[in-house]
Amino acid sequence: MGDEEISFFAKYKDWVVIKKKEIDKDTEDKEILAILASINSTTARKAYDFAGIDKAAIDKYVAELVKGKRKSLSNLAEIFGSLKQNELKEKLTSMCKDPSFYPFAETYFINSILKSLNYSPFIDSEVVEEVYPDMKMPKPRGRVSKK
Repeated sequence: MGDEEISFFAKYKDWVVIKKKEIDKDTEDKEILAILASINSTTARKAYDFAGIDKAAIDKYVAELVKGKRKSLSNLAEIFGSLKQNELKEKLTSMCKDPSFYPFAETYFINSILKSLNYSPFIDSEVVEEVYPDMKMPKPRGRVSKK
């Protein structure tokens, strides 16, 4: 059997991403996990740029909700417990170009809350490095907001 690979290429206007991993008999599962996590992180971040939502406004709202809070399930429960569904929906819908984009805003909001409290809603590069400290994950180019 010949060598295999995982490849992801994207080019849209000024956005270019190339992620490639050659796979052979010596490739470890953690290396495959790392490239897939990297692809997921890159595409998830970029997808919100096309979702028709005001990310900056949502980020500001999230910052208000998590201010002074540290990673703990009780803080997470407190934040989500304090939200009223109808009020949240109204607020997030106002941050959308079109009301039908609310599910995108809601997803971004929930992920932002989790990330702000240092929970990862999916396997990302930071989690891979935490589990496998010997692996150095390439950092994304350009500005990535610190949460």
